[in-house]
Amino acid sequence: MESFTLSYYSATSMEIPSLSQGIEQFTEMGNRVRVHAKTQIQLFDESRIQSFVDHSIKSDIIIITLHGGKASCPAIGPLIKALDNLKAKNNKPPFFHIQPTGGDEDALDLAREHSTKFGTRIWDKINAYLKHGGHINFKNLLCYIQGQLFDVEPAQLEEPLPLPHEGIYHPDFLNLPEIEEYCREKVLKDRLTIGLWFNQSYWVNNNLKFINALIRTTEKMGINIIPVFHLRYKDKVLGNHGADYIAEHFFMKSGKAIIDVLLNPMMFSLNLADKDYRKIYPDLNVPVIQAMTTMQPYESWKESIQGMNTMEVSYAAAQPEFDGALITVPVSSREQSETDPLTGALIARNMPIPERVEQVVNIALNWARLSKKENKNKKIAIIFHHYPPRNDRIGCAAGLDSFESVKQLTDKLKEQGYVVEKTYENGDELAHEIVGGMTCDQRGLLPEQMAEQSAAHAGREDFIPWHEKLPDKIKEKQVSDWGASPGDLFVHNDELLFSGVKNGNLFIT
Repeated sequence: MESFTLSYYSATSMEIPSLSQGIEQFTEMGNRVRVHAKTQIQLFDESRIQSFVDHSIKSDIIIITLHGGKASCPAIGPLIKALDNLKAKNNKPPFFHIQPTGGDEDALDLAREHSTKFGTRIWDKINAYLKHGGHINFKNLLCYIQGQLFDVEPAQLEEPLPLPHEGIYHPDFLNLPEIEEYCREKVLKDRLTIGLWFNQSYWVNNNLKFINALIRTTEKMGINIIPVFHLRYKDKVLGNHGADYIAEHFFMKSGKAIIDVLLNPMMFSLNLADKDYRKIYPDLNVPVIQAMTTMQPYESWKESIQGMNTMEVSYAAAQPEFDGALITVPVSSREQSETDPLTGALIARNMPIPERVEQVVNIALNWARLSKKENKNKKIAIIFHHYPPRNDRIGCAAGLDSFESVKQLTDKLKEQGYVVEKTYENGDELAHEIVGGMTCDQRGLLPEQMAEQSAAHAGREDFIPWHEKLPDKIKEKQVSDWGASPGDLFVHNDELLFSGVKNGNLFIT
């Protein structure tokens, strides 16, 4: 069979491992193909863009996968212009396919205008292979392209294969077990159970190292875990179930949760995107822990003063908070330092940040334990914003009455069985009680008076272990800025003093 050349571009680089494995399987069948692939991060200047365009117009077929319209491919404009120049000179251009992903309307418009066979069964077939993804579909895509280019019937060609949209993934299973089988083998009685759901694309492209880290760390702590991949939003073309089915089928039984806490490394908000999903978390009625992922390499994230950048905070923290998720820390970084030897494209992998994985699993475990406590045994701290530290700035919030909000919160807590010894007639009563004790405003009190009015104290047996548990860099910074623990601010007779008021099992500060 004749050889052909494919020029391939990926906006996300997530599918490159599947493409590479598909090429390997295609060539093992006795076929020949040369693939020149690049990802968005590789086309960072004009010379590299031009090099990709030059390679592309000399190939037999060009496939451009977009995720975010024209802006997701720096070479799309120059490439279209180069193809138009070939047509103007009556030279036959390569077969050109633009692949929109993720409901990308801008990309669909580009495909409609520029793809060689848009609107035909050929475009639909290529679209299906790429949309389903995975190495099997890439192998068969290459077989199909070969048949179209050379007008032959390819041997061993299979139709586009829909891959499972959802399922239980665990590294100890070779297959995708049903929930009953999995629970029999992996969910032990009298143990807490964490649910973990994550995007199907991680499973399809074998990008699972940070998922494996979450699973293994959880099990190492003696906790059950039910890990499920899925497509979050329903797609009528794909016919997938969506997140509500996942919660009901994998994490609930007879309308009641079989998990004690849910780990969620997925970005964006459930509720904002689909109003039909607004009952998922209330019906589960378990804490949802947001295990954030950064798109930065580990070293960049580690050295950054900011950490998660502005966009990451938006879709990995702020939006999930609208669903009621509890924000934690990043559990994985995105590494793109490895070049695929078969295609030349950079491979993107989400790699675990081990100490943060352990931290997030510990947080999930603590929330699961807390959910087992009766409300009367739970202790709660309510902390007002207070900057600068003057009494007139306690609880400051533009356009909001934060004292009245906390007053109503204490009423609700009392109704729900928390130990609240005192309710307040209004927010002002609470404000006067706080200002009447020790506050962070030191101007009117001597150290002895602060000690008398302080609602809580901590001795050396308490604050030294707190300090020692801090990471080394933070300890060093703290000592450098504030002196040896406990310092001299709000300290009297070698005791730390805390402002605020006690109210049963509430501490309001």
